[in-house]
Parts: sequence; structure tokens; C-alpha cells
Amino acid sequence: MKRIPLQVSHFDNNLRIIARFLLRCENPKIFAIIEAIVDTGSPITIIGPRDVMRMRFSKVQRERLEGRNKPVNIGGTQMFTKILNNAKLKFGDIEIEMPIDVPIKGEEKAIQPSLLGVDFMLKTKAKLFFDPTNKEAYFEIEGYLLQNFLQVFVLKFSYRNFLQALFFLSLKFLPCKTFYRFYIHLT
Repeated sequence: MKRIPLQVSHFDNNLRIIARFLLRCENPKIFAIIEAIVDTGSPITIIGPRDVMRMRFSKVQRERLEGRNKPVNIGGTQMFTKILNNAKLKFGDIEIEMPIDVPIKGEEKAIQPSLLGVDFMLKTKAKLFFDPTNKEAYFEIEGYLLQNFLQVFVLKFSYRNFLQALFFLSLKFLPCKTFYRFYIHLT
């Protein structure tokens, strides 16, 4: 089980949960620290216009993104977004690749913040814990490290090597005889 610590602070005269992460992307080149409000009412993760301006993410770059101009209502205004498909969100030692929405047009002086939506929680199978009295919040991700290890291992190595690695990992978690029979059967 892995915890991602979150900040609890006042934003717009209300107590909010803030996630701080590193946003990376290869095409277009993006490398920026983002502070996003954790919004369990938002189905999507969106980079706010304020962060887009701070990252110097030009209109030309945003127009080249995939997808159609999708209208999104945020903070009482409507923006049109496109999808940045290969975005990588890094929280400490956990990195998640997922699509995020980026505004391409809307109010020019928009100041809406970035939002970390429910799509992130579904992708990572995260649970959100929030204690407003003590100003404490965190995501809890169960089994993420093993799942991530297995995905990387399968991509880089053969099926037989994968089974061997799984066999050695299982020595800690399963009774040896049970898994050994399963391993012999598959090979």
C-alpha cells in the first residue's frame, strides 16, 4: 500500500485538497510542477488556464493536440479543451500515464485552477482520505507498486523470464508448494 500525501489549504475562501505533482510529456515538450485541486465532482483531470500560461504552452502547441474542441464548464465559465494523451503525472516515486484535458480557447483572462479529477482515482484505484479538522489528506493506492513492476517487466522481458521473476516474488507471499506447482504447469 502506497500513500500520496496531499495538502489541505484555503483556496477561494474554502478548505480544499491540493495535489502537487510533476507533469511531463515528450510531445509537446512539457516539464512543470502543477498544484491541482482534488475535485471528486470532476470526471476529468484538466490543466487550468493559469498553469497553461505559467508553462508557456503556446496556442499553436495546444491546437496540435488530439481530439475535438470539447466544451468544459469550470468555475462558472466555459472552456474548450483538447486531450494531451501521453501526459505523465509524477507523485514522488509513483508515475501515472494518463490523458488530461488542456484548454485551447475560452476566456482569455481565465484564472481557474488545475483539477485532478475522478479519472485519476479510477486509473490508479486510489482511495481518498480527508480529515478537515486536522487538515490532513492523502491518496492510498493498494498494490500499485507490484502492478507497475509487473507491467514494466512484461514489456521488457520474455514470458518465461516473467514467470521466473513471479516465482521468486511469490516465495514471500504464497506457500511455496502451491505456486511451484502453478509455475511448473505453465512452463
